[in-house]
Amino acid sequence: LSFSLLMLGCMRPFWRRSFMSALRLASTKSPEPAALATAVGADGRRFYDTPHGRFPSVTTVLQETRSAGQKFALERWRRKMQEVHGPVLHAEMMELQRDIGSQTHSIIRDWLACLSSGVVPASDDGSAFVPSPGEESETTRADLLGYLRSFRQVLPVLGDVVLVEAVVIHNGLKYAGTVDCVAWHNGVLTVIDWKTSQQRRNKLRQCYDYPLQVAAYWGALLADRDAANIPMDADVNAMLVILYPDGHPADVHVLDPAACQANFEQWQQRLREFNEREEALASNPLAVLDPRYRPAS
Repeated sequence: LSFSLLMLGCMRPFWRRSFMSALRLASTKSPEPAALATAVGADGRRFYDTPHGRFPSVTTVLQETRSAGQKFALERWRRKMQEVHGPVLHAEMMELQRDIGSQTHSIIRDWLACLSSGVVPASDDGSAFVPSPGEESETTRADLLGYLRSFRQVLPVLGDVVLVEAVVIHNGLKYAGTVDCVAWHNGVLTVIDWKTSQQRRNKLRQCYDYPLQVAAYWGALLADRDAANIPMDADVNAMLVILYPDGHPADVHVLDPAACQANFEQWQQRLREFNEREEALASNPLAVLDPRYRPAS
């Protein structure tokens, strides 16, 4: 197992940004573990260049192996939104939501780093990490502040933070991804994934492939417990935390080891389908253009 930890800056926004390039440079100087390159193709596919080769990202595998039902539901929703807002505005709205989601993850990353190091007190609300009014629209700032209020209510149940935004690699199954957080939760080491959502997801079945995603990270961490400093007899949970822009308390879904294992087995099936698709594409580039194409199970 390999990890690439990000150097985290615990600086307030008004002077934090001037140090970001220096921090990124400093983070590449750490000889162990070496930083990993992330390759993103023109089609949005993400791969990690690892010491053992180029591995697909967890999100790319899941996106490209959605079931026919998932694809149909997604396409139906997309067309409905385009009818309501128009194709151009819908595309702009989706891009904005992706950007806000990325910013939320970055803010939580920096906030957790500062809380863990004692730079900011536990009572801090995280608002100082949100871009100033001149840097972002009021709508975007309102969403970011709402997501942070939603997240703030999870903090009391989190213990020591072990990892934040760490690249995890499963050398045996040849995949990689970036886990949002690993922390102690109710006395159990827990792999955590933050998710932003406009809709309530208070039931696990409403989370679609999210359980498979966090289980993939869980499996990579456990693939080499020694490298991750996880005792052989220690249980490790996974947890999905759904954040909302209106500040509604986050919905928390905890997966115990049995649930993690069940989802990890489903993840492995999706990974096999992806690999079979990649092999077919390599041998016959036109194969995947046929909508009837599906790798043999």
